[in-house]
Amino acid sequence: MQPAAMRDEAGAVSCDRPVSFDAVVRERYDQLLRLAWLLTSDRHEAEDAVAEALAKSLRRWDAASIANPAAYLRRAVVNEVNSSLRRLRTRRTHRARRRGDDRGQRPADQQVVDADAVATALARLPAKQRTAVALRFYEGLSQAETAAAMGCSVGAAKSNCARGLKALRTELEGKA
Repeated sequence: MQPAAMRDEAGAVSCDRPVSFDAVVRERYDQLLRLAWLLTSDRHEAEDAVAEALAKSLRRWDAASIANPAAYLRRAVVNEVNSSLRRLRTRRTHRARRRGDDRGQRPADQQVVDADAVATALARLPAKQRTAVALRFYEGLSQAETAAAMGCSVGAAKSNCARGLKALRTELEGKA
């Protein structure tokens, strides 16, 4: 097996040794889980999506052919979340109706938008916009890395990100 490069947060090569699946997962699991949570707004769905993505990735793992193992796993998680969201759309809609909006009793002058409001607003975005915003601003990826993780052009990633941010601003300004 050829040595593969392990990359740090900035994408720089940190060592030149074979990269084991276990090592990459140990190093990146929390980041993958956070990304999945940002995309699903549900910890259990996020854990399931990460577990499924890792299981599928392990079956295909060949460290010698993966230039950036962290990006590979990040892409696998994004793909799995998108697949699971398609399958769970009906259940999620039903749960949202049952739950209702428990934030309507806040005073009108309250200007603080808390993490729950942001997560709720993020969850309402279309999947591509939610993915672009989460990758770009929560994961801190560049525009090119965001596009690669989404499997689209840089222009499409920028467009989805801009539309997602505009929708978030509009929704959150109404709650401020």
